[in-house]
Amino acid sequence: MAGPCRKCGAEKTENVHHGALYALAKLFGYRLRICSRCHRLRLIARHPERTAPRAEREPASKADVPGACPRCGKKDFRRSHRRLWERMFLRGPMVRCRACHTRFPLPQPIDLES
Repeated sequence: MAGPCRKCGAEKTENVHHGALYALAKLFGYRLRICSRCHRLRLIARHPERTAPRAEREPASKADVPGACPRCGKKDFRRSHRRLWERMFLRGPMVRCRACHTRFPLPQPIDLES
């Protein structure tokens, strides 16, 4: 949730037209909103938990489990779209962890016969 506006103190924000400023703010990881009371443009962090330095984040304790997320160790992930350069270099499928949003290659099934 957005904090209070520096100019008027209101906490409620509204949508802004998706133009060049909106795209630039999104590129840097922010949402561009407008204050409901004074109509001042405001930047709000998209993922506040990601803005913390890596040292402050919780360490991966279960990252050694095969087929799990390398950061948090959970096995709950979804398929992710490959980027253009990944398609050009014929990279394999990618997945994204639902818990910590880390993107990593799709884990290969383990062959238990050998």
